[in-house]
Amino acid sequence: MHKHLLRRPVDRNCLDETVFHPLRRLSFILFWGLLLNQSASAGDRSSPSVIRECQLASGEWAHCLKLEVPENRIQTSGRSIFISVAIFKANSSSKNEAPIYLLAGGPGQSATESFSNLPEAFRRLRRSHDIVLMDQRGTGESHPLRCVQESDSKWELTWNEQLSMTTTRNCVDRWRSTTDLTAYTTDAAAEDLEAVRKALGHKKIILFGVSYGTRLALRYLALHPESVEKQILEGVLSPAVNITKTDSSMKSSIKSIAALCRQDVDCQKYGDPWKHYQKLLETWSKKPKARLMDPRSGQWKDVTLRPEILDNFINMLLYSPVDMSVVPPILLAASKGDLAPLMAKAFGSNFGVYDGLQYLLICAEDYRDMGPPETPSQKLLAEVCQLLPPSTLPAEFRLQPPSAVPTLMLSGSLDPVTPPHYGQSLRSVLSNTTHIILPDYGHNISYVGCVQDVMISFIESKKPAIELPDCLKKLRTLHFFKGALPQ
Repeated sequence: MHKHLLRRPVDRNCLDETVFHPLRRLSFILFWGLLLNQSASAGDRSSPSVIRECQLASGEWAHCLKLEVPENRIQTSGRSIFISVAIFKANSSSKNEAPIYLLAGGPGQSATESFSNLPEAFRRLRRSHDIVLMDQRGTGESHPLRCVQESDSKWELTWNEQLSMTTTRNCVDRWRSTTDLTAYTTDAAAEDLEAVRKALGHKKIILFGVSYGTRLALRYLALHPESVEKQILEGVLSPAVNITKTDSSMKSSIKSIAALCRQDVDCQKYGDPWKHYQKLLETWSKKPKARLMDPRSGQWKDVTLRPEILDNFINMLLYSPVDMSVVPPILLAASKGDLAPLMAKAFGSNFGVYDGLQYLLICAEDYRDMGPPETPSQKLLAEVCQLLPPSTLPAEFRLQPPSAVPTLMLSGSLDPVTPPHYGQSLRSVLSNTTHIILPDYGHNISYVGCVQDVMISFIESKKPAIELPDCLKKLRTLHFFKGALPQ
């Protein structure tokens, strides 16, 4: 999610734009036809289907459902699409516990791809809970909308603005005949989620949303409060937040890392990361030419350095403590003209964002309130959004209604895209909330063992509030990379 169209999520489910471009034994069939026919509402026009055993991209086996739903949820008489769902059945059926639905980030990530290797906490919770992964419309196998393909040159699309816009324009033109470009919104995805809940016969569900997935979770709670038993929100993105305007969080994270570096004797040898960043920003703002090696092809190519690309690259280093630990040496090297470490990091990952959905969501829900574009990223976003037809945003979209549903929020104090105050701002309306903020952590904290214990305790507890373990007070993670130790 966020202001930079060239940014890519690292939360393995994260909130961000695509990095390099503006905008998957013998099978058997389980017939749940009777259940699906009983639970699908006629007004929902969701078509019952069958659940089959399937193998996900990770090699894991699950049970999969293709649920037919109206593409346009306002004019439901039109075309249908299929929503892809994977279910990891509980290992024990002795208890009838509420299922846990995992909602991916991005926006534009597929849940069945992002969570196909279940995080450890949910492997433990699977002892008594079904785990459900729904590919949001526009991702995975739910009418996927992806513009940049694996075969495309990420290097060329990163540096060549004209090529990027041409690629995007061609994609939009191609989608017009097969896709209602006004129908891929958070509210439509929330209604798909409700259709899945009904189809699977679940009375109440537990939500776990990551980054943009928290916006989807919160909208689902607003639209279907009676269906939610509990929710865990990691890297909270309130519907009230306009993701085209969140410019300061990344810079705040760099400043905090710089302050920590100044207190670390070994880190001090790398100088001041904030000053290095400012120097780079000033240099790249002049759009100088540079000759760089594409780390994927090994070829040297001439490029134009631009400040928004610098911010996108550096932002990718601010999601986890491991990546943050190398920020000082990487910024020092870059400030001296050695961009290889920064390039290797920026081009070394693929997070599977369906950029078409990302464009549609951001243009429908955030661009309209952005105001006149000022930054290069906002101007680029404006060009993309002008290619798309206008869509309708509900008047109450930005307002989160009050709720007493038990909520656990997870934040890192150095999160560059969903800082902790986003979650704090919701505590007045989410009255039954526990908010964990880990110092020196970035966008993801749910992988931390102590936090996983809290998540499990929260889901399994019958009490309205939980006690936080002492281990949370002892966590300090930002140990800077210091190179090889002398022998």
